[in-house]
Amino acid sequence: MAHIIGQRRTRQASLGNRMGFSEIVISLAIVGALVFGVYYYFAVYMKSPGYALKSFLGEVAAGRDTEQYDMLDRADKSYWPTKKKYEDDTQFPLAQGYTERITNVEVSSPTPDPKNPDIVSIKATMDVTSNMAHEKLYQASSTHTVTDTFIMRKDQDGVWKVWITASPPRNLLQITPNPPGSNF
Repeated sequence: MAHIIGQRRTRQASLGNRMGFSEIVISLAIVGALVFGVYYYFAVYMKSPGYALKSFLGEVAAGRDTEQYDMLDRADKSYWPTKKKYEDDTQFPLAQGYTERITNVEVSSPTPDPKNPDIVSIKATMDVTSNMAHEKLYQASSTHTVTDTFIMRKDQDGVWKVWITASPPRNLLQITPNPPGSNF
């Protein structure tokens, strides 16, 4: 049998752990995507009206009335000149009325006002547990899904604020709020 003899392949000496051109391009693309993602989150998303609305509804769920009051529009602050008046208003019991009852919030894309680019409307769908004060034991912990449209307006600093008097959350307010002074 004939043995086929070909050229021997010689291995080149290893040049260390150097990356090839394609590996450098892929690494730069990954680093670029990470930098863009971090930039987008902090510079765009956190300054969006949807993020501001979710933060406000999170403060409502947490029962933090000071933070809620800080997120209100200037027109609302003229309606409620102090945090105490906002907290005590029975027409809008958001300050303490839904503490630990809003379990999930989904917001839609903002719809800009055609006349004013600093005003948008956003639909928010919320899951709200019952307050159990007016229900029988077997009805306890039932969940209601409500959808309300909120108007958001930029203030003079470019920060989105909730304009609650222009868009009262009527569907949310139909669910009986917690009694004043209750912890839950």
